[in-house]
Amino acid sequence: MAEPGSEKGKSEAAALRRLRSISWRLQGLSFRQIGEKEDISHEQARIDVHQFLREVLDLGAEEAEELRALENARLDALWTKFYPAAVNDGDMDASLRCLQISKARRQLNGLDMPIKVEVGGELGLHPIQQKLENLTEQQLIDIAGDKGVVVPMKLIEGKKRKSK
Repeated sequence: MAEPGSEKGKSEAAALRRLRSISWRLQGLSFRQIGEKEDISHEQARIDVHQFLREVLDLGAEEAEELRALENARLDALWTKFYPAAVNDGDMDASLRCLQISKARRQLNGLDMPIKVEVGGELGLHPIQQKLENLTEQQLIDIAGDKGVVVPMKLIEGKKRKSK
């Protein structure tokens, strides 16, 4: 560990702040809220989060995947704590926590990335929608069961109508 006032100490402190900032961001806090918690400006909070993400992206694919797996495991632990109360007891606080955890997981795994729309291009289904359309009802149910994913009923009901 470096001396607190040294350049190395400042660098380590900034790295720890970036790590805390990304953790706050994964919990759904805004940059302003992160700034308040870390006693920095909201702009510095934004810079910290983006710098942390750049550093992660600069890691090799293997290291980034290890970090993603670690964060997913942490989210799993939180999910396990709150999900039973949300579903079995109807606890609204636990339900909100589950939604936050779900959002963090989607962001971590790149599932909430914006969909690019080509103006003037051919109209049609998004590639993911096309793949879902080609799955059978049983495949959709199997996927949902394996991953704890909720499959929209309209997809399953649409499969039932098509198979008749």
